[in-house]
Amino acid sequence: FGRLSRWSGALAFAALFHAARLGLDIFLSTTPLQQIYGTFMAFVGLILWLYVVSLLILLCSSLIHAVEQAAQGR
Repeated sequence: FGRLSRWSGALAFAALFHAARLGLDIFLSTTPLQQIYGTFMAFVGLILWLYVVSLLILLCSSLIHAVEQAAQGR
């Protein structure tokens, strides 16, 4: 069951990562803040991206833990 839980977490992370990348790309391309703040908006986008990816890692880690616990019957 260990491989199943790790694969489920990895597949969930891959799907959520691509969805987050698409969402952030749409947000940064449509927001007028790029014209207002210029290069500073790239820094804000980078910080936002790091925050989103760290949340995805934590979410998928807890998913792996939950699947592992359910597989062991706890």
